[in-house]
Amino acid sequence: HRDLHSFPTRRSSDLHDVIAFIKTQDFVDLDHLFLWGESQGGFVTAITAAWHPEVRAVVLFYPAFCARDDMLKRFKSPDEVPETIDIMGKKVGRTYYEKLFDFDAYAEAAQYTGPVIVIHGDADRTVNISYGKKAAETYLNARFEVLPGEDHGFSAKGKIAGAHMVYDFFKSNIKEK
Repeated sequence: HRDLHSFPTRRSSDLHDVIAFIKTQDFVDLDHLFLWGESQGGFVTAITAAWHPEVRAVVLFYPAFCARDDMLKRFKSPDEVPETIDIMGKKVGRTYYEKLFDFDAYAEAAQYTGPVIVIHGDADRTVNISYGKKAAETYLNARFEVLPGEDHGFSAKGKIAGAHMVYDFFKSNIKEK
């Protein structure tokens, strides 16, 4: 079992591996490959989509583009980073942080030119809404939606509102055959 919190690289990331596997399946409609990520998963989704032009559209819920800034608050150089770091109860390896020092996630993500929707709560205490807004502004073709009063992870009401937005977004990005 690989560490699910490993930093994505062009050669290896869990999501890249999932996409490669899905593309081998006969039942998959490759004209409608959509990606959806939340928080750290949103960060990984944004970066990975940039490497996969076949991705039709991307959904990001409160994407953790704050990762580099959060890291720089804790460590001033790669030499200061321990072998493992506890982030909200999850173990993250040193490699993750070492690569963040010289990584511009916004520039990487911006290479994806398909449609994107970023949905973020304005009461998010984990990933400030400014990161979601900046992510949306980075893309050529993105929409930014704010869920008033919603924190990181969304309440049941926020999840329903977000799901409706995602449904409409996916529906609007289905290619007629």
